[in-house]
Amino acid sequence: AAVRQDGCALRYACEALRGDRETALAALAQNGAAVEFVALLLREDAAFMSEALVANSGRHRELALAVVSLDGRALCHASPALQADFDLVLAAVTQSWSALAFAAEELRANREVVASAVAQRGTALQWAAMALRGDRDLALAAVSQDGLALEFVADELRHDRGLVLAAV
Repeated sequence: AAVRQDGCALRYACEALRGDRETALAALAQNGAAVEFVALLLREDAAFMSEALVANSGRHRELALAVVSLDGRALCHASPALQADFDLVLAAVTQSWSALAFAAEELRANREVVASAVAQRGTALQWAAMALRGDRDLALAAVSQDGLALEFVADELRHDRGLVLAAV
């Protein structure tokens, strides 16, 4: 009951309860800052951490950062404000290129964020802002990583012989 009133009360619980899924989830649902008191075994469990982010309604930054560092795709459970947080989104796309699909529109227009995703999978370009799809260097990186990314390159670059040759 204590962790339902104040999630950070988990710090005073024994190690066994800090590692108890139900207790830890209750604490994190109440206050995402309690993540630092959750047993390491649970903090390293991507499925548990994603569940915790959902239970917390994706509103606590430290919890969200811990979760997306384990599984970037969990960005889909973060609040819109956190989906617009540069550091959080960069951590998510660094862990999983597909997290770019859940980033706020302004971060899909950020070259550093998009480049991080494209470096892992060229087809991540599909979620980039149109202006970045027309960036030759970024498009070249994308098609060099995966030729199928040519589908998502801006039309004007599809006439670029060097770019097309890099894709095939």
